[in-house]
Amino acid sequence: MGKTSSKSATSVLDMIREIEDDDFAAELETILAERRILKSLIAMRIAAGVSQGDIADKLGCSQSRVSKLERANDGDLKLDELAAYGAATGREFEILAHRKGSTPVDRVKAYAFCIHRELKFLASLAKGDQSMAQGVSAFIGEALFNVVKAMKDAAKTLPKRPPITMELDADELDDDCPDEAAAAQPRKRAKRRRREDAVPA
Repeated sequence: MGKTSSKSATSVLDMIREIEDDDFAAELETILAERRILKSLIAMRIAAGVSQGDIADKLGCSQSRVSKLERANDGDLKLDELAAYGAATGREFEILAHRKGSTPVDRVKAYAFCIHRELKFLASLAKGDQSMAQGVSAFIGEALFNVVKAMKDAAKTLPKRPPITMELDADELDDDCPDEAAAAQPRKRAKRRRREDAVPA
């Protein structure tokens, strides 16, 4: 017999866990995980106002083939089909591989590396062109603002909003130092902030 709970469900999976057994919920979770990419593609197609027929034209197949594909699993998706979705919706795809069993923390670090790589590429385009360098510099400032804002927004969802603390390692800071006297000083490891020095989320 199904379970009952007085808690309010925040998702379909939560609802199923409340009224059915955990095995069924785990099976549904697996099914949803196997369609993560296709669900994103379908949402992207709909948001762009692109029909299954438009995708079929790009693929050179029938609309029913696209419909069947959208009901399949991510493992059934081919690279040419992925490229067709991108072309039909005005997008390109870049494949980012994560280590199997990676955590959200691992993925955030990987995305941070990607942002770093792209910003360095942008900076390299300036090549002594002061006007371009100024534009890239302004964009880097804008990117920094947006990343900090995104982190702040995420922190606001934490329960009881504990303070955010940060530990700096002086050995990882840039070697460039405008103050020659400071540069001559031996490097010191930055101390961890005290709780009262922490920045509120």
